[in-house]
Amino acid sequence: MKKSLTILVLLLLCLKGYSQPYYRTDMGAITITGIFNGASTHAESKHLNLQVNYDNATFNMQLPVSSIVSNNDSLNIILKETIDQIGFTGRMNMKMDVISVPTKNHPKQIFPIEGVLVLNKKGNPIQFTAILEHINGSKTSCMLSGRFTIDLNDFGWNFNSNERVITIQFVDIILGKYSE
Repeated sequence: MKKSLTILVLLLLCLKGYSQPYYRTDMGAITITGIFNGASTHAESKHLNLQVNYDNATFNMQLPVSSIVSNNDSLNIILKETIDQIGFTGRMNMKMDVISVPTKNHPKQIFPIEGVLVLNKKGNPIQFTAILEHINGSKTSCMLSGRFTIDLNDFGWNFNSNERVITIQFVDIILGKYSE
């Protein structure tokens, strides 16, 4: 009897794992623009790891700095040698009757996001506006995108005034919950 009960408990725990309200990807795109060594610089990565908790509208982003490639060879050398990660933990402040992320058909939603950005091992609170847009067809439910500007000196670097501000833009696809 104990063996049957143990098997039942393990089975329930395994089934519960399949119904978690999370979606995770490591294929998101991120674009970074700014000035480096006096020249306008564009950098990007397609290795953004995004994890969304559908039930409480929170999400985490992580990006290995070494995955970023720019149009500046000197900067690329620095980026490739950096073992640090860019991280963000935040909450989507959606004005809805419920606090969950809508993954079924819905109108385009524009809402603020608040959280903490960690860069160069230093965290700072940031706020920005994001867009959640439903995509019809296939298993894809929504596209989440956002854009924000940061001052690199707030994260422990010492850049001169025209090189310290960068703009970061991201976009990622959010799939429907496993149960949908």
